Amino acid sequence: MVGIAQSEITKIQRLVGPVEQEQLIHVDCFAGENVGVFMPVTGPCYYAVSPRHTHPSYMFTIAFNDRTALKIGEDTIQSPQGKILALSPGIPHHEVHSGQHPGYVAILIEKEFFQEQLLAYPVTQNIVFRGAVYECLPALLSRLKEFMIEIDNKMPGSEIIVKALSVELCHLIIRSIFNINCKRDRIKYRFEIDKTIDYMHSNLWRKISVERLAGIANMSPSYYARIFKRETGLTPINYLNNISYAVTGKQHQFHNNKNGCEGQNFSMNLENRSPVVSK
Repeated sequence: MVGIAQSEITKIQRLVGPVEQEQLIHVDCFAGENVGVFMPVTGPCYYAVSPRHTHPSYMFTIAFNDRTALKIGEDTIQSPQGKILALSPGIPHHEVHSGQHPGYVAILIEKEFFQEQLLAYPVTQNIVFRGAVYECLPALLSRLKEFMIEIDNKMPGSEIIVKALSVELCHLIIRSIFNINCKRDRIKYRFEIDKTIDYMHSNLWRKISVERLAGIANMSPSYYARIFKRETGLTPINYLNNISYAVTGKQHQFHNNKNGCEGQNFSMNLENRSPVVSK
């Protein structure tokens, strides 16, 4: 990347080490105070391929293809696609450049900052990463994208958001390493289920199918029906019947009170009306 400001170079060097601007001409760099994200775009990072270099920070890489490998001591470690490869500060290493385009993103996290976040977890031993590979939580890549966008756009408030995202990125990596995942996904689907419930209430006069509701929730019909029952205790059809009968009952009572016998005749018609539901 050509034309990096000196203030940015200072941030990058604090995380990466004594890298020169010329070594980053093929790299997109997104550096915060404690976290930096680096992605080779048009070619290799010349600092990454320099033999036995070190970083003052923790380094975590996620490969997008099978052409990324790291030389650590006498070992050459292939970076599995979609997984995290971890390296502690101060360990000599270099990227093995095959001549083909490397596809990966490198996350460098300032040493004390990472260790401070690690205190929130039941880790008693001093962990040293030497190319160990871990599964990657799905949320990590989306947060990386948000982090890069905030740094790239430099909008008002970006500095605060970048600091918050730096903390979140650090914890997502730690949780990936220790396989700490959300045990329940109830909240994950709450908005989708609420959206379909709102649609039911607003469209009682329409023919509503489970397929239509599942489409609104962006789920398959069978999965939607299962999640809906878990959230509400009822199947979508039973829930729809209940709210249809509730509306019918209110209309029944209203017309009885207002119109006497006329209301009774009207309510008899309502009693014969079943909700429009398509299974």
